[in-house]
Amino acid sequence: MKKFFAVVAVSLLGVFSASAGEWDIFSLMFTEGIPAGSAQTQVCGFKIGAPFCGGAPVYGLEAALLWAASKEAYGIKCSVIATGGEKAAGLQLSLVNLIKDMSGLQLGIVNIADDTGFQLGLVNIIRNSPVKFMPIINCRF
Repeated sequence: MKKFFAVVAVSLLGVFSASAGEWDIFSLMFTEGIPAGSAQTQVCGFKIGAPFCGGAPVYGLEAALLWAASKEAYGIKCSVIATGGEKAAGLQLSLVNLIKDMSGLQLGIVNIADDTGFQLGLVNIIRNSPVKFMPIINCRF
């Protein structure tokens, strides 16, 4: 277990050092634009939405009560109701997951991706796939 936490810590340090430009380690959003500037600042760490979050890319964890919708997320993106965005890599966890380009796992009741992804849920749709709909599991790489 200690090795696992060490690997996670080293990975997070790599994410923090690899990013360029203005970024925050922690961001709390209520809606896009509240607080001011929160939608334009990328986050390398934790972005929490109470109840919504969106905007600039997230490297790490994006979590919201109702809707997590940053344009890009690299790491874990989760919400009670729905997640969305343009590009994600890692884990997307919610009742409804919507994304254009997914590199990783979508876990929810309804999972929808445009191009690629690995999906586990009751309704799994990858629009640009030869097999567009599958119950329980669907994937395209």
